[in-house]
Amino acid sequence: MFAVTAVSSAAVTSHALALGPLLPGQTYHYRVVSSATGFASAVSGDFTFDTLPEPGVLRNPGFESQEAYWTRYGRFDDAGDNGIQGPGWYFSFNPRSGVNYAGSAASYDAKSGGFYQRVPVVQGRFYRFCAYSQTYVAGGDAANANNRVGIDPAGGTDSGSSSIVWSPRSTSGGWQQICVCARASSSYITVYLDAQQILPLEWNINAFDDCSIGMNTMLSPYVNINCADHGMECGKEPMRCQYGTYGPVVIGEDCWICSHVVILKGVTIGDGAVVAAGSVVNQDIPPYAIAAGVPAKVVGDRSELR
Repeated sequence: MFAVTAVSSAAVTSHALALGPLLPGQTYHYRVVSSATGFASAVSGDFTFDTLPEPGVLRNPGFESQEAYWTRYGRFDDAGDNGIQGPGWYFSFNPRSGVNYAGSAASYDAKSGGFYQRVPVVQGRFYRFCAYSQTYVAGGDAANANNRVGIDPAGGTDSGSSSIVWSPRSTSGGWQQICVCARASSSYITVYLDAQQILPLEWNINAFDDCSIGMNTMLSPYVNINCADHGMECGKEPMRCQYGTYGPVVIGEDCWICSHVVILKGVTIGDGAVVAAGSVVNQDIPPYAIAAGVPAKVVGDRSELR
């Protein structure tokens, strides 16, 4: 609890006060008590303010606090609710974890839009934004409903801005992680969850859950991160429309993924690891390891380079 007093010899309606130390990412409550000679004291109601989180910390990443800290845009689930769903939603959609997730459904309609959140960061550092994505289509091509994630390095809030770095669009019949990386050009970045529904088919459904941000990982040009593969059954629908198998890719902090690296589904690359150019990563890489080759194997240890 803080008790701060400001005294003025003249009748004023505003004061500047310093509070501290305050913890990051917290909500503080306060009241104002005013008194003057010859007047009755007055007490305000309860007010609140939020302190900024630590740099690079995403708030409400799994939508467990409903829409808090996220801003919805476009037509993402614009049928009267807030775009936050729970277990047993349409076609038995369920959260990947917790009890809530972001979801937008349309029947014989097409609704595109999403959510964004501005995040305080350290200017000049690389940040990786990931989210789990799931889509469903009835009555047409599976690619009709697709998701992507994005980062605006300048912290803007226009989803149509050319400065946004986007992941490829993704379709999946189960939760699949999609990621994008960018270098912060200001003290804020804006992360985007973007859902597209192209044609007004029988059903279009897009969902997101379990968002995350990582710091300081470097991705060189032409890195290919694959969280899924396609089904390959013959005599069925085209391979591009078949559901494959899925597995999240996790890349730790302070990693260097060199150019033309291919990372396959289900792989975890530990903090501080380096993957050499042209490698194909099909198994986990330990923290601070140096890996190279097809398939990638550990060939060194960064902890020895001191």
